[in-house]
Amino acid sequence: MLLLISTFAYAQRVPGGGTNPSSSAGSNPGTSKDTASDAGMNPVEVKSIDQLLRDYPKLTANLQSMLPPDLTPHQACSGFKTLEQCVTTIHLAQNLKLNFPDLKAKTTGKGSISLPKAIEQMATQANAKEEMKKAKKQASADMKGLSLFG
Repeated sequence: MLLLISTFAYAQRVPGGGTNPSSSAGSNPGTSKDTASDAGMNPVEVKSIDQLLRDYPKLTANLQSMLPPDLTPHQACSGFKTLEQCVTTIHLAQNLKLNFPDLKAKTTGKGSISLPKAIEQMATQANAKEEMKKAKKQASADMKGLSLFG
């Protein structure tokens, strides 16, 4: 019985250690193969954040319009694990009229805090849950049609 449960649990494991491809789009820029090759399947290339920004100039231009003039989307997204996290953070900064570099500094790197917690600290009047929902919806619309795979 235990063997059966263990086998079933292993079979349900997501390739790549439990992460889905969209969440690892920028986490390992030097990595080009997914663990699908371990299972005898063709390897899948997951595009890095920089590659996605190069491949989708319309998205890059849209992000640039929401950033300070001295900050490129490539610079803005460095340090984020996924493009979705970066785009969501850019929208939050714009929607709440927050300084993007300050919001990014609070939510990336060593000692970082969650976006909702950062919203609570930086925009005390805002409803963090509602603002997150709105920004995620905007980020999803911006990223619609993007192919995360090479």
